[in-house]
Amino acid sequence: MQGKIENGVPTVYLNGQKLDEPYVNKYPLIALFDSEKSLEPEFRSYDPAFSLTQQPFYHMTQYEVDNGRRQALLRGIVDMRLPHTPVGAYRRDGTSLDEYDVQLGFDEYWVMGDNRQNSMDARFWGFPLKRKFIHGKVVLCLWSIEAFESWGRLEWLHIWPFDVLRHPIEFWNHVRWSHCFELLH
Repeated sequence: MQGKIENGVPTVYLNGQKLDEPYVNKYPLIALFDSEKSLEPEFRSYDPAFSLTQQPFYHMTQYEVDNGRRQALLRGIVDMRLPHTPVGAYRRDGTSLDEYDVQLGFDEYWVMGDNRQNSMDARFWGFPLKRKFIHGKVVLCLWSIEAFESWGRLEWLHIWPFDVLRHPIEFWNHVRWSHCFELLH
């Protein structure tokens, strides 16, 4: 498994063959920040063809976008991550996380997310995942909701039935209907 940056685009090779990756997120990620919901800016997929209030992937407000821009500036990071560009994170030796050359054992997997600009995957870990930690294959998404939208900082306590009770109308605006009952690759 090898990762290179070719003509400014992160490219993955498997056994010397360039991979075609149509599943990689084709939308930019925009920084959102609301101190009531998070301590850091959150990067979420953004479709420029739609207004903020009509975004197909995540609920976002002008307030969150403006604050995301300010927080990104304060932290010295970009407020929009463009698709098919290097992740913008580097190792101590100055190489991009998108550059790697890994020899995998028979029971090892190099795990990378489809949302490369926002995935904390093997590129960040720096090592492959052992087969013994893989317990199945996801083939169907039954339910999809904006997990970061837990209306509070205790995201690990986010249990959707309680959110329905606390926010019976607003809750349904956060369901990603296009992903419910979606067959996956």
